[in-house]
Amino acid sequence: MNEPEVPDHSIPENAGAATNAATTIQPKTRKKQSRSSTVSAEERQRILELRNHRYGMRAIALRLSRDRKTIRRILQEEGVLEHEVPQANKVDPFRDIIREKVGKP
Repeated sequence: MNEPEVPDHSIPENAGAATNAATTIQPKTRKKQSRSSTVSAEERQRILELRNHRYGMRAIALRLSRDRKTIRRILQEEGVLEHEVPQANKVDPFRDIIREKVGKP
């Protein structure tokens, strides 16, 4: 009877040897996808509709199973997100009085 052939799983002789100094390891590079292609036009429209219904970014992200940063990027691209207006500081009403007392312009 013939015995079945058993594959040779032995380690090659040079497998444990140190790598050659001339060998360089190149980092893996990924081709970046165009950001606009990751979200369809229908999904963009749905994001805008939910935002118009006063849903927050996290709620939209949960409903559409998307990352909240993606939702934020889409809303910024569409011009929906307003830039934050700096809020009044508690010290603002007293700035002139403080400048007078300190003596700086």
